Amino acid sequence: IIYSIKEYYPVFFSKIDLKDINLSKRYLSSYSKKTIDSDVNVEEFKVEEISIPHNIVDKKHFSKSLNQLVDKKTKENLLFGKYIHELLEYVDFKNFNPESIEDIFIRNKISKLLNNCLFENIKDAKIYREYEFSYIRDDINYNGVIDLMLEYDDHIDIVDYKLSNIQDNKYIEQLNGYKQYISSKTDLPINLYLYSIINETLESV
Repeated sequence: IIYSIKEYYPVFFSKIDLKDINLSKRYLSSYSKKTIDSDVNVEEFKVEEISIPHNIVDKKHFSKSLNQLVDKKTKENLLFGKYIHELLEYVDFKNFNPESIEDIFIRNKISKLLNNCLFENIKDAKIYREYEFSYIRDDINYNGVIDLMLEYDDHIDIVDYKLSNIQDNKYIEQLNGYKQYISSKTDLPINLYLYSIINETLESV
């Protein structure tokens, strides 16, 4: 790395003769007892094997997996859904400005979401977005990412966004997994919701 910039910064380089700086040549020797002075007291290292109990930990992700080949339309929907998720990660929920979103279609969809009655008291909420967690239970490592969690003084709302379809038992299992983890951190009641961006519908789980 240093020599790669030598030609560009010659002022920082100078030639020296190794004979003039009195370098020891011990670094050339192999690291063995022969290279150690006889007057140095060397203790032998004792190596003991340590037995550490361990269990095999399986991994489980709460999000629904897609274990199939996808066509062009499905791929486009997945990319669009990812874009919407990323956008919702940065939109100011408490002071939403629709004009901040150029695409009119997306602007209207997000406006519909934030005008839902679920968010009427959002100014009083502590907002968590893309809340990632991980924990181990019964030798299984559970992990997930909560799209949106709103913490109020008397309850918590967990919302999972879907691009279109929200009629899938896997989504319910996913949200219940989120609830199980959050319940271990708080005594507040927890409400679960699925929201369809395209269909503009909210369902309680």
